[in-house]
Amino acid sequence: MEIQTYKVNLVQRKPPRGLEEALSEVERELRVRERCFSRWVQDGKLTRIDAVDRVQRLESAWLYLDKMLTIQQPETVPSAEESAEGPKEGP
Repeated sequence: MEIQTYKVNLVQRKPPRGLEEALSEVERELRVRERCFSRWVQDGKLTRIDAVDRVQRLESAWLYLDKMLTIQQPETVPSAEESAEGPKEGP
């Protein structure tokens, strides 16, 4: 049986996937950590301090990616003029 290895290219200039997919993966990983970390701490596989630190780092990554996505898609955020006028009626 051949063992599959996965290599991360951190030097790569452009990510192969979009921000939405990156954000989705970080969310998925946060849910996995929420499920697993308390058990791993109880089993002695991970310290509580390390668990909290890793979750906080991943939450920070999620926040940065979410902010980047918001900046990249400005049409989804109403301008100050639009929000002051209220919603516009369609044709």
